[in-house]
Amino acid sequence: MKTEGLKRRILEMFGGEVAHKLWVLMNKLTRWNLPYAIYASWNIEEPPKELIELVEGGCVEPCRALEVGCGMGNYIIYLASKGFDGVGIDVSHVAIRRAKAKAAKRNVNCRFYVLDFLDLKAISSVMKGFFDLVMDHCCFHTISKQDRRLYLSSLKSLTHPGSLYLLWEFHPGSSTPFRQLIVDPQDVEALFSHDFKILEQRIATREYMLYIMERKNSV
Repeated sequence: MKTEGLKRRILEMFGGEVAHKLWVLMNKLTRWNLPYAIYASWNIEEPPKELIELVEGGCVEPCRALEVGCGMGNYIIYLASKGFDGVGIDVSHVAIRRAKAKAAKRNVNCRFYVLDFLDLKAISSVMKGFFDLVMDHCCFHTISKQDRRLYLSSLKSLTHPGSLYLLWEFHPGSSTPFRQLIVDPQDVEALFSHDFKILEQRIATREYMLYIMERKNSV
């Protein structure tokens, strides 16, 4: 569900205003399936070094884990290979099909579902129980501000007090030309702080900020 590469190509081909209009006109099915069928430039095989450090350092131990917007499954497959009970979801049928094939080829036990994380009813009908770890690598920033509460509702429904939530997003100092994807740390705090404690936030790369959060006790 990460859009940076495709948007950059459209911007280069058509220019900012036209590119934006084209992007808006693309329906959700085409928007997320087409790149994975042709070339998803944002697809990176290697997991974020911060995730590797947390796992290899023992800070995050094997548990039930969910990746929101998993794309081709690279990161949740990595966790599953380390003993995690891994589940990945994405709106792209093509991405999920390729994720399943990749997991099978690597002999890794992962479960993948085509789901829209903004659809709480669908999430609740498929996902049973809670996750100890939820991660989102650059999915959240593709969601409009008016829909972020829907995202939070799904996240709350799948986590328990003490669950960890890892979020990577474009920070204000990012060089991305798509400024609408920038996520202001104040917006993150305003949205999540009632239900999640922000344990750490740091600039992970030139482009991304990492937030490490923990689900609070029920309030």
